[in-house]
Amino acid sequence: MGLFTKSSPSKTSPNRSAMTIVAQGTSLLGDIKLEGKLHIDGTVEGNIRSEHSVTVGRSGTVKGTILAETVMVSGHVDGDIECEALSIENTGTVDGRVCSEQMTIAEKGNFIGQREKREEKALSGQLMDDREEEEQRPSISATSLDDDDSNEPKVSMASS
Repeated sequence: MGLFTKSSPSKTSPNRSAMTIVAQGTSLLGDIKLEGKLHIDGTVEGNIRSEHSVTVGRSGTVKGTILAETVMVSGHVDGDIECEALSIENTGTVDGRVCSEQMTIAEKGNFIGQREKREEKALSGQLMDDREEEEQRPSISATSLDDDDSNEPKVSMASS
């Protein structure tokens, strides 16, 4: 019997610890769908759908709808947000509709728009569906493949 055993994650479970970063000075045009966490210090123009968390850093800007478990905004979001918990930090601004169970706005944070309290546990994606009707964009998917020995996320683009 060994003291150390190698445990491998289930091939069917998403890699929720993977982090995708949009660095300052980077601009993305298109929709993003990912299983892990997303941190934005650059600019994203498109809809974001994450099964985990989305963080918009101080220098980050998002123009589009965000659908995620949790969202933290220290930069600027011009669009709708649907999540379980939203936190707008002192340097953060959200301009749009918000549908969330919990919402926290720091003393110097800014919220311009309308909020609906979401009662159900599952994310409905209604705000995302509303935005998708407005404009079709290419989509970007980021996933971490368990079969690959590298821990880097794989990115693919598809045009609609």
